[in-house]
Amino acid sequence: PNTPAELELSKLVFPAGLTKPTLAVIGCLSTVGAHPPIYELQARWAVRVFLGLSALPDKETMLQRIRADKLELKQRFGHVKLQLLNLPYRDEIAEEIGVKPSFWRLVLRDPKLAFLCYFGPSFSVQYRLTGPHSWSGAADHAKAALSNTLYPFKLPNPDKKQSSFALAKIMKFILFFGVL
Repeated sequence: PNTPAELELSKLVFPAGLTKPTLAVIGCLSTVGAHPPIYELQARWAVRVFLGLSALPDKETMLQRIRADKLELKQRFGHVKLQLLNLPYRDEIAEEIGVKPSFWRLVLRDPKLAFLCYFGPSFSVQYRLTGPHSWSGAADHAKAALSNTLYPFKLPNPDKKQSSFALAKIMKFILFFGVL
């Protein structure tokens, strides 16, 4: 294919023309937002398909979906380009794998975590909470992710002893080089 309009990739990962899913294209898209979480989900999905743990629809269903996606892109942008909305696409791939967290299941298990996952910023660890290859530390990591992200931007609590000690070190440094 010479243009994105000629590209026939099911969900921008699997070529629709293959008789068996033996090839996956990872990262053939553009989006506003972080790309690595998308690449991770695409790779996880590809591995599951290659191992026979997830099945792709038949060729005609994939082609119908590709045509519908291209029509939507053409209506949105005026031409077909490989530009997607980050979170809806990630959720779509996560559903294929079986790792999209369910709000209601999370609310019953951990309401704070449910709130963070659905109303807070999206972190890729959310796709490790349930399903295949889930991680036991994912919930704790998801709860701490926002504060860990904001930590570098917090102003230090001024401590007078520490400030005077730092000032003394700076003065010694200046005097040392001033003498030289």
